[in-house]
Amino acid sequence: MANTRTLPELAKEAGVSESSARRYVKNFSEFIPGEHKGRLKVYPSEAVTVLKRIKQLYDSGYNTESVYDALAEEFDRVIEASPAEGGGDDGHPPQENSNELQAQEVVKQLVSQIQERRFDDDIINMILNRLDALEKKMKDLEEEKRSWWSRFIKKK
Repeated sequence: MANTRTLPELAKEAGVSESSARRYVKNFSEFIPGEHKGRLKVYPSEAVTVLKRIKQLYDSGYNTESVYDALAEEFDRVIEASPAEGGGDDGHPPQENSNELQAQEVVKQLVSQIQERRFDDDIINMILNRLDALEKKMKDLEEEKRSWWSRFIKKK
């Protein structure tokens, strides 16, 4: 992220306390994306605008649900996708062609299409077909995994 800020910097620029900024980031993380740089988490400078708006809404008497609804109308949501944890049964990360990564890619595509608000019938059918295929793959993998464990236990 270019032009990033730490949480204390955001809080200072937005005119809110650090504890309030932390609460806002936690409660409204879809509107305030962060990125880890080592142990430090940084936010885009545009997050200052979101924090100021949250403060303004709370000061006007809005409750958390109303603030969320107002933000949803005014700002884009950001859904962070991270690689699946763990990976295979052996503790190694999943291979690049694994189903977890394929599922993540499908989810990323779905999210981008939802954010672009393209909901025509062709896309909905494509989404349903992909989800069915992923569900079938996952069931097949679960069956293979059970079979492997069954064979392993019988040998002992």
